[in-house]
Amino acid sequence: MLRKLTNAPIKWRLTIAYLAIMFFAMTAAGLVLSSLIEREYLMGYRQVLSSHAKLVKTAVEDDYRAGNPNLDQLCKELSDKINVRVQILDNNRNIIGDSKPEQGDSTNNPAGKLKGAGCLVCHPEARVSTNIAESQPIIHDGRIIGEARISTSLFGIKQASARARRIIFSALVVAALVAAVLSQRLAASISKPITDMSNVAKRMAQGDLSQRVTANGGDEIWQLAASFNTMAQQIERMLGEIAEDKDKIETILTTMADGIIVTDETGKIVLFNKASESIFQCSAADVLDKPIDDAGLHTKLSHMVRETLNARRLVRKELRLPIEQTNVTLSAYSSPVKDQSSAIKGAVVVLHDLTEIRKHEMTQKEFVANVSHELRTPITAVRVTAEALLSGAKDDPQLLDRFLTTLVKESERLSLLIDDLLEIAKREAGQRKIRRTEIDLPRLMTRIIALHRAKAEASNIGITSEVQDDLTIYADEQQIEQVISNLLDNAIKYTLQNGKVDVRAEGNGKSVTISVTDTGIGIPNNEVPRIFERFYRVDKARSRQLGGTGLGLSIVKDIVEAHNGTITVETELGSGSTFTVSIPRNNAGNDEDEDQDHSSAV
Repeated sequence: MLRKLTNAPIKWRLTIAYLAIMFFAMTAAGLVLSSLIEREYLMGYRQVLSSHAKLVKTAVEDDYRAGNPNLDQLCKELSDKINVRVQILDNNRNIIGDSKPEQGDSTNNPAGKLKGAGCLVCHPEARVSTNIAESQPIIHDGRIIGEARISTSLFGIKQASARARRIIFSALVVAALVAAVLSQRLAASISKPITDMSNVAKRMAQGDLSQRVTANGGDEIWQLAASFNTMAQQIERMLGEIAEDKDKIETILTTMADGIIVTDETGKIVLFNKASESIFQCSAADVLDKPIDDAGLHTKLSHMVRETLNARRLVRKELRLPIEQTNVTLSAYSSPVKDQSSAIKGAVVVLHDLTEIRKHEMTQKEFVANVSHELRTPITAVRVTAEALLSGAKDDPQLLDRFLTTLVKESERLSLLIDDLLEIAKREAGQRKIRRTEIDLPRLMTRIIALHRAKAEASNIGITSEVQDDLTIYADEQQIEQVISNLLDNAIKYTLQNGKVDVRAEGNGKSVTISVTDTGIGIPNNEVPRIFERFYRVDKARSRQLGGTGLGLSIVKDIVEAHNGTITVETELGSGSTFTVSIPRNNAGNDEDEDQDHSSAV
């Protein structure tokens, strides 16, 4: 029972506790009060009986002085007046007068005998402490001749006491009921905020952080409720900040270019971001909750994580992944994750893709080597020719003319190479600006073809053009001229004698398409993807013989892409090639004179 009461709601525990305390207090108070009332009744009766005994004493003494004491008659008359039993006793405790003589007194005890001085005379209806008596001495002629004794039954007192007890206990019952209601309300007022806080705490534990306790009043419990609301607001704010930070971190981890892999202290993968999925070409669902040794990512990567977890230190290595016949180079950092007690809780691996950097470094090395080679050839030719002239060839007119022609030719080649290198350097440095103007393409095409016609006629190559009338484009005229000029120059160089070059330009509402078609040597299919690389030549011997630098198509592609355009090539080995450039007609999106960074395109 006690255990059930202990587990009961606080409201009922408080109510039962209050009721128990009030029950015992009121019961004790009722018992004490009824006892006090009964005692007061008894004391009042004794005082009345004492007064009546004095009156009886006086009457008996008067009869004795008158000389005719009829004691029985006197006792009866007095008893009728004061409604009590009146008895006269002599000095030997014998009854000599009685208002209610007992049956048998005339035979067994004619005068009657009261045994025991001061004892109670028992009523015939009840023999055990049912009467109360008071006595006064009777004095005649200066001496005590007996005593006047009066008695009455306690039944009236008992009835009065019982009525008083009933009234008292009825009042106590009513008070208990009122107290029960009040205690229940008081317990409810005390327990309600506690119950509300408990319910709110449960709902908050389930995720509903908007719950609050109604806090009214100024006592300690309501202050606790107000503090609880403040705490809830702080928790909601803190959890909101944590959720926001978590979303930010997840967004960063999801969108960052570097791969992130997180393991726990056992080496089990707990995080695998999208960049890691792209690097290893596998889904996060395939590796999460797997030991990194069994995930099939990379052997060195597994060793790095194990070394980090065991040695508790940062580990850095460079990894190569053969993916689709392309070596992917990664810079991998494995760092331990520690808690506040410096215990290892896992490892974080950061993977940075170095493939483009390594490719760029290789391209730079190749570029430096190609530039050195390309510069060495004309410089060597100039030096050798000059040395030959100094050695005496200048005295031979025929050799002098041939060597001077060689010097001029190699100088021009060197000049073209330097110009192209400077053009590339400016574009990589972002120094080239696009100044857009409205270009009249028919007029521009006519001027460019006129500049190249003499060179074409020298090889008996015919140039035809077909340009849509009134065709205009919003672009940088100088750079568009360079694009068309380079394509036309390449077409003439790689077209055999008696060949043909056709230039076309047409447009629609959105873009302008310029194509240069030749009947030259064509390009092998396996070399088409590389023709826009720097210094790449399909026919190296012919290119050098014609003075090509191998940079023209690279510059063309950069200019086209800077104008948000595209360039494509259709070719067939031995049958010629067609280069097609498509540029937006109203090249919107950039203002005039806006700096363009072409370093990524060159």
